[in-house]
Amino acid sequence: MWTTFTIEGMLCYQATLNDEDQTILGISLVLSGFISSLLNGWLIGCLFLRSEFLSQFHLLLLNMSLACLGHNLLAGFPFQGTSAISKRWLFGRHCCQLFAFLDKFFTIVEVLASILLILERYSTNQLDKIGNKFYFYAVFSSWIASMVYASLPFFDISKFVCDAAGISCNLDWNPQKQIDQLYIGVYIIISVLPALVICGLKIQEKYQKSKYNLRTDDDQITDVSFIHRLHIP
Repeated sequence: MWTTFTIEGMLCYQATLNDEDQTILGISLVLSGFISSLLNGWLIGCLFLRSEFLSQFHLLLLNMSLACLGHNLLAGFPFQGTSAISKRWLFGRHCCQLFAFLDKFFTIVEVLASILLILERYSTNQLDKIGNKFYFYAVFSSWIASMVYASLPFFDISKFVCDAAGISCNLDWNPQKQIDQLYIGVYIIISVLPALVICGLKIQEKYQKSKYNLRTDDDQITDVSFIHRLHIP
């Protein structure tokens, strides 16, 4: 049975790892998060310095980097790392709710940013080029949609709680209502959307190539038949 404790009336689990492992985990989270933040900050700075040369791809890359940087700083290592080192969530109930909201918000933004990058690369090679205005509105819409979806637990659709490790906050993965189950199901689907989009585009590409090859084979058969008929007396 896991040891529990309460923070301002919110039930949390005591970390299940031993003290040494918890310290190693916390230090690892801080170091990896700090390095990731530096790299994303460096990339954002480079893109802003060359803003006059921003292309569609650079705009989407900037969008992804901003989401990752925000995730690292606002819902990442400053909270998880220090809580892991202290073996418990340190920042109270309200901060737990805000942390979980920002975590879900930035996670969905990152997923949608990945999908936009995939579509941009695919459209560059396979389709007519889509204008910058489309991607600008797509990026803006993805942030708004992510904020709306991540805020639903504040309106009694699912809820945010301490996670099983006791060092972070997340969705309640034991839903009590049907609408909570639906919310979690949609979140899981959103999480795997990039893989589904890649698979769908690959299938479409293979299908188009097979149709092209089939037409090519039919044309070759027609040509051979025509030449053969010319040689028939």
